[in-house]
Amino acid sequence: MFDLEWGRALSSHDTMALVALARLAERGGWGVARVEAFARAYREKLRPAPPESPPLASLEQLAPDDAWALAGEYALLADFTRWLGARIAHEGPEAVARETLTRLGRGMPGAAGHGLLRVAFAFELRACVREETFREELTRALGYFAARSLVLAPRDGQASPRRDLDEALATTPPLPEPRRLSLRRLGLISLQHTAIARSRTEATRRAFAEVGPPADPRATLGHLAGIAATLPDFTLLHALTTGHAILTLSSALPGLDTAELFAGWSHFVLATALVQPLPRIAAPRRAAPDAPDAPDVGEILAPLATSPDDHAAKAAFALIALHDATGDARFLAAAKSYVDAFA
Repeated sequence: MFDLEWGRALSSHDTMALVALARLAERGGWGVARVEAFARAYREKLRPAPPESPPLASLEQLAPDDAWALAGEYALLADFTRWLGARIAHEGPEAVARETLTRLGRGMPGAAGHGLLRVAFAFELRACVREETFREELTRALGYFAARSLVLAPRDGQASPRRDLDEALATTPPLPEPRRLSLRRLGLISLQHTAIARSRTEATRRAFAEVGPPADPRATLGHLAGIAATLPDFTLLHALTTGHAILTLSSALPGLDTAELFAGWSHFVLATALVQPLPRIAAPRRAAPDAPDAPDVGEILAPLATSPDDHAAKAAFALIALHDATGDARFLAAAKSYVDAFA
């Protein structure tokens, strides 16, 4: 078993990339040997999972509200993993996943976005592994999601007029260039989002407080894919894959309340638009979608037969699945753009 992070606080994509490649194998024309070769190469840079440590906080002894209030304390990763694993054994994986995602959905920006992806890929994995293996992967994914939780804008206790994500993307100006350059120097998405969350400048506070979830998530994802088709931005890639993950989880977990997840995702996307040099989106949900010539799926996947890049595999998997679900050619165009850029 490997650690959930490697290098300098980089999230491991081990399980995610392997599941993506396995799911794409038939359409990509590769077999098990390709997935195994990727696993061997990728795991060379990973470090072993740390030994189990004594608990810092006995979460099972706390009132639920107090336990959940500790989300975002990465020092409690082992504690959250232990607590959620025990609850999964007692209550079942679906019930615990629903509660965790509902309670902490607003905290999915930053590294927690990778936790969300791990949760979605755990459910993708379920059909082809033993239930014990699925539960182990889900436990680790939910623990990581909880420990890396990062809220960019707390829930407003008072009802107030809010713009949905599409309106915010069309009307919110980017941060001043000196601030954008400062945040981009941080490199890691998790550090950019942490700086935004902690600085709480008036401009960012107001922007995040006013934005609500998208009216039509698939339509918003389509417009973001239209941007990515010509500008394969790295942060935008994660906005697309986490958006797909929420849709995946809403299917895997009937009854899941996705309101807080999409609120957190809206903050993730808005942070991307505030910091990255993306084209402005003009009233996206009302605009007629572009219709690029759709690249052939086989052409998109061909480089993945040998590429060592994990992001290319994840992007191709999510964007091809979104195309399969919607028929929107922009998802295939974005997949081709990302594979060409990273594979």
